Amino acid sequence: MKLILIHGRKTPDEELEDWGFGGPVLKDIKYVHGTYLTHIMVGFNSDQAARKAQKITGWEFFDQTVLEIQLHDDLIKTSDGFFGDFELVEDDDPVGT
Repeated sequence: MKLILIHGRKTPDEELEDWGFGGPVLKDIKYVHGTYLTHIMVGFNSDQAARKAQKITGWEFFDQTVLEIQLHDDLIKTSDGFFGDFELVEDDDPVGT
């Protein structure tokens, strides 16, 4: 599976007149787990996939193959911005970029 971040903005208080920008696509996802929507964990199929995603997002490791999504109010925070939506979808190209 892959996790896609969308509706991006550079700052959390930026008012969007459009849909914002597209964010990173994280591949090789095994699962997503949420606790009261205050802690959302993303499990990866391998250490390598988790390390690659950590470099892209800046999220903290929970363990070797799990990252904790960083939240700011109701937005997902990454190294490149803040995102209002995410999608977890089947990856039709699991070997690709």
